[in-house]
Parts: sequence; C-alpha cells; structure tokens
Amino acid sequence: PCRTILSRLATAETANTVDSALSEPSAPPGTSLPDGSTRRPNPANPMEYCSTIPVAEQMAQAAALSPPSVMVPVGVLKRAGGSTGGSVEAERENKSVMFSDGIRPGGDLTELDGRGGGEHRTLGRRAGRGRNRQRRGRTGGPVGAQDVCTSMLPPEGLPLVSGRGAVEEEEVLVWFSAGTYVNFVMNKNLTVITKQLHYPPINKLCWNFATRGLTSVGQDEVVILLEVADDEQLPPREVFTMLQALYEQAGAGSPVAEMGHISVGSDYLGSSAHGGWLFIRHTHQTVADLLLPPPPCLFGVLIMRWEIPWARVFPLRLMLRLGAEFRYYPAPLVSVRGRKPVYGEIGHTIMNVLADFKNYTYALPTIRGLVIHMSTGRTDILLPKNRYDAVLKALNTSNETVLALGSNFSLSADSHLVAIQGDDGSYQTQAINILNKERKVT
Repeated sequence: PCRTILSRLATAETANTVDSALSEPSAPPGTSLPDGSTRRPNPANPMEYCSTIPVAEQMAQAAALSPPSVMVPVGVLKRAGGSTGGSVEAERENKSVMFSDGIRPGGDLTELDGRGGGEHRTLGRRAGRGRNRQRRGRTGGPVGAQDVCTSMLPPEGLPLVSGRGAVEEEEVLVWFSAGTYVNFVMNKNLTVITKQLHYPPINKLCWNFATRGLTSVGQDEVVILLEVADDEQLPPREVFTMLQALYEQAGAGSPVAEMGHISVGSDYLGSSAHGGWLFIRHTHQTVADLLLPPPPCLFGVLIMRWEIPWARVFPLRLMLRLGAEFRYYPAPLVSVRGRKPVYGEIGHTIMNVLADFKNYTYALPTIRGLVIHMSTGRTDILLPKNRYDAVLKALNTSNETVLALGSNFSLSADSHLVAIQGDDGSYQTQAINILNKERKVT
C-alpha cells in the first residue's frame, strides 16, 4: 500500500510541473535571466530555434558588420614574382637549402607549378641540370633515337683507335701481329675490342670482336668470332658497321634478343650469299682465352641468304642444323664465309602448313620455357607454371585437329634432334650430342 501511495504522488507532481510549464509564458531564447545567465532554447520545443527577427532587420545588421577574416599561412598564397618582403628575405631565399626533389625546407608544392621566373623543373629533377645539359649540347629524353650517339666511323678504312684517333694501317697490323688487342671507337658510347687469336675447337685463326657499351641502349653485349680469310691481315670493316647499326637499332627501341637475327645488304663480306647474323647464347661451347664482354652477351653467327627464312620462323632449327654441319654441339660460335647454306628451297614439308615462309603472316606459336625430353620408353613435355595464359592462347588459336607448339633449347638434355635437308629437298632427322657423352635425354 505504501508503494502505491508514493507512485500516485510522484505522478501527480509530474503532471503539475508540465501544466505549469505550458501555462506560464517563457522568456524567449537569448534573453537574460534574473541570475545573469542567458536562456538557451528548449530542445523539446523546435519553435524556439527559429528567429523572431524579421529578415530585413537581419540583412541590415549583417551589412553593418565587417566581413570575417581567415588566417592563411603565407606559403599557401606565395607565388614567385610577388613581393618577398625586402632584400634581406631575397638574399635568405637565395641561400636556402633545397632538397633533391626541388622543394625547400618549409616550402610548398606551389614552387613546382612552373610559374616562377627561373627555369622550369620537373618533379624529381635537380635544379641546374637542364642548363648543364644545354651547355653540353645534348638532347633530353629517355634512351631512343635522339639519345643515340652518331657514328664516328670514317667513310672508309678502319675505325678510330681509342686514345690514338686515326692510326695508319701498318701500325695496326704490327699490333695484331704481336698478338695484342686494339680498341676501336664506334661512337662516344660504344667501342669494339678486336684481336686475332687461335681458336682450338677449329684449329684456325679467328677475328675476335667484343663490344663495350651496347648495354647503354638496352642491348646485350655482342661477340663475333670470324674465321680469318686467306691473306687477310686486317679485320673487315663490315663487322664494325654492323655493330654500329645494331647500336642504333637498339637505341631506337628494337634490341636483338637471343635467337634474334638481323639482315645485311648485298655484297656483304665479299659475297652476295651472306644474308645476316643469328644471335645465340653460348652453352656447352668453349670460350676459354676469348675476349668476352661482361655478361650477359650474345654470339653472332654469320648465316647465308637462303637461311634467312629459317632464322625468322624457326631459329632453333637453324642453330641446331649449323651444329650438325660443323659437328659442334649445339652450334658453332665461329662464322665461316662463303660456305654452302644448310637449307635451300623450303620444299614439301609440314612446316609450310605451320608457318608462312613467304609473307610471314603467321608462325608456329612458341611457349617460352617449354622443353620436350625423350628418353627410353617415354616422352616428357615440360611446361612452366607461369605460362598457362600462353598455352591457353595457343589452344584457342590452333586448328581443331592439330595442335603444334614450338619448344626451346634444353640445357639439361645431352642431345637434340636435327632436321637435315638433302640435295633433293627432302628432310630427314638425325641426332647430335655432346662429344664423348652417352645419350640419355634427347
């Protein structure tokens, strides 16, 4: 009973308080109360948040007040060409420190917007570099045709000798006869070290050319081993012109990679039968006592004009065929002038279906890293895991009944199959293997 009486009294007091609040007029918000404080709007009455002052009076009061001011850091609004605050500040600005990205300590990115009175700088380029480049007379930009040094080859004769300039051929002949090498200059970035040496695998004298500087245009260094012709005392000029052309081609954005080739004009190295150069890596070949540039490097092998289609469509087949011709696994490193081509007319072969030897409109898809191993009683096709997309593309573009894929040279195999073309144009398959090693994996 006591709890019921107390609850009824509390309900009655609450009702009286609400009635008194609604019946008594309250002072408007913002007025001063007797205790000196300012009355705040009642959250339970949204109408107290609305202003009772007419709009015209509010506009008149706003026009009489001064506009609000905002404090903005000086660096945000600073622009070059404006006032610097006196000669002291200007001198301090000239002596200030600048980071490598072109921003001063305490400065801002507006200094890089190109509105200043000085030279325009790109973000990340140090100040003054453009003026130094203009003084050197060089053009800017990435590696490309504009950045390739022009050829310093004379119109005829041998190139200039590094550190000596033009040298008489009789003096160069003395150097080669003494077994020393000569460093020839192709341009400001490319030199070719040349020496005449005896190469044991063929037991003959060879010209050894080794480049220095092709990597400046994204091209692997190149080594040329050319068999010395009868009564030849000086290296042929055509090799130097080819290396300079290779430099310019790489500088234009087309470097030659492994199994790549370049073509040459007619009457090259004394014969119109020479067609170009095939570039390969050395694997099992002997490279002791040779002049070699820093790795990675490519070896250029002279190919005949009849062999150009194979170098373009099936370079691996051509490389292995040269190895079978010279009985040197997997391919010779020495170039021989005036030899008989290993391939002639294409003839009747399945390769005519797999590739276009005339217009080169299509070719056999080659999966990088794919190798095929044959051993006793089994054949293994090894596909890299990261070549799934390439294999899927080859499957989608292949014939419904025939799937043909090009493989790569396998370093783990001890022998390879070679397609040899006979005099009648027919083909047969032979195997070449490492000398004095049993054949286990082909």
